[in-house]
Amino acid sequence: MKKVIEIVIVLVLFLVFGTALFIYTRPVEWDAGACSGGYATYIFNKYNDVLTQEYLVYKGIEKESIENIETVPDSKSVEWDENTIFVKYDIKYKHPENGIITENVSFVGKRIWIDTFRWSKNK
Repeated sequence: MKKVIEIVIVLVLFLVFGTALFIYTRPVEWDAGACSGGYATYIFNKYNDVLTQEYLVYKGIEKESIENIETVPDSKSVEWDENTIFVKYDIKYKHPENGIITENVSFVGKRIWIDTFRWSKNK
């Protein structure tokens, strides 16, 4: 009986880790396929605020020092290839010294889980 329990535990662990590994190694297309064509909008909406904050950190700008940071309508572009996703969009904000600034923001995300990415600034 003890051997049977050990075998069942090993099989369950193998199944759990195998499933996790399978999901982890899937390409972005695997996530996008479940979204019926709205994946680019979904990802943009999910990560827009995070990426905009990352942009401000990258530029060394404190969020409190600017006014009205916003995404320029219809400027988003989201593409993917294998486990990498590319997000581009324009942001517009009022800088206290430089006035109104519009700049293109570009990030690369590496898929680490379902709809979850590790982002870096695309230089």
